[in-house]
Amino acid sequence: LRSRLLDVPLPREVTSVKVANGMVTLLVDEEFEAQLTLGYRGNPSLWRVLHLKILVGESSGKLKLTSFQEASVKDDLERRMACLEDPLQILYSVLHEFCTTWVKDTVIRQVHALQKGRWKDAIRIEIIQEGSPGTLAQPTTTSVGMTVDTEADIGSGKSHFSPGLKVVYWLDVLKGVDPPFLRIEQGADHNIACSHVPQIVDFDNDYDAQFHINLTSIDVESLLLRAILCNIHTRLLEVYRGLRNCSQLCRTDSDVILHTLKAKEMSVESFLNEV
Repeated sequence: LRSRLLDVPLPREVTSVKVANGMVTLLVDEEFEAQLTLGYRGNPSLWRVLHLKILVGESSGKLKLTSFQEASVKDDLERRMACLEDPLQILYSVLHEFCTTWVKDTVIRQVHALQKGRWKDAIRIEIIQEGSPGTLAQPTTTSVGMTVDTEADIGSGKSHFSPGLKVVYWLDVLKGVDPPFLRIEQGADHNIACSHVPQIVDFDNDYDAQFHINLTSIDVESLLLRAILCNIHTRLLEVYRGLRNCSQLCRTDSDVILHTLKAKEMSVESFLNEV
């Protein structure tokens, strides 16, 4: 196994490689873990997939494949890996594509669930169309089997997730201006990235706010609450700076004080009430 690993390129996205008990265990953080060995169809140079563990999930738990689904994916992976010269890259590309598609579907489903609850008409989700306005996204069913149609798609890095999603909020608050939104898409490294448009300030440190989706526990509502808190803080900073620059209102440093509550000090219900 160790010798065979020296003969094939390892995807740079793989974060851990372990060889023990006749198995190679490949880990990609927040996405999947795969256990492999050699001997597909009796050929000692071809890879067999022994077990797959999908790490993406929600707060309710990680995604679990049924025994039939796992067998179907393993069979597809082994066939592809036996036919192509870059078997481990094929393994990563197919499973990464599956995880990415599932994340997109989960984000869409969570937003639609929020729309049916207390958020109602305050948010909407759009598919980002290259060169055209976003269109309303609908939940889809993730295929567990063939997540990439051809080997050419794998090599080109094409993704069903591309170009991305927009989660737009404050639809019923801001009048006459484009509402802010979270942009969820695959970056140049093909990993899922989350950003805010327009750029806002982090309430914790007054630097540009950075957003990250924890793929093992996807929670769109928490992302929205943090975006709203940072947006409110950014607007308060603008008011604060305006008051501090007004000589008729501010003559000493203690005349104008900006105080914001930390998100960790508030429950979701109390935060929504404050907003």
